[in-house]
Amino acid sequence: AAAATASSASSSPVETGKFRDEFSELQKLFCVLEESERKAYNPRTLCKIYTMEKETLNPCEQKDMTEFFTDLTSKLEEMTPSLRSMVQTLFRGVMTNNVVSLDCSHVSRTCEYFYSIRCPVKDMKDLHEALAEVTVKD
Repeated sequence: AAAATASSASSSPVETGKFRDEFSELQKLFCVLEESERKAYNPRTLCKIYTMEKETLNPCEQKDMTEFFTDLTSKLEEMTPSLRSMVQTLFRGVMTNNVVSLDCSHVSRTCEYFYSIRCPVKDMKDLHEALAEVTVKD
């Protein structure tokens, strides 16, 4: 999905506006990983310009993946309407909560969008089992 994101994003570059430098570095990172024979990319330049909570990223400091992913997708969505649509298409899911009445056949449904799901992976045989645990009926 990451390589597809770079290819799609590179067809409509962000020339000006918020997060232009971050976007340019992300494009470079994904293009190198997609087109190069190298298996790794040094993110030093991206870390120098990418900010979270008004601080640049320190590659020697561990960060929470969910916080970084949320920050990154939020920034991408703010850039252009086409990037917003692409991020939503690639990463957004819908969680439906169904409440069934015990007294009648009424079912109440609420939907909420999400970009990530926390699920237990310890002691699970695979990701499918972990996701099944998240969707279990109460």
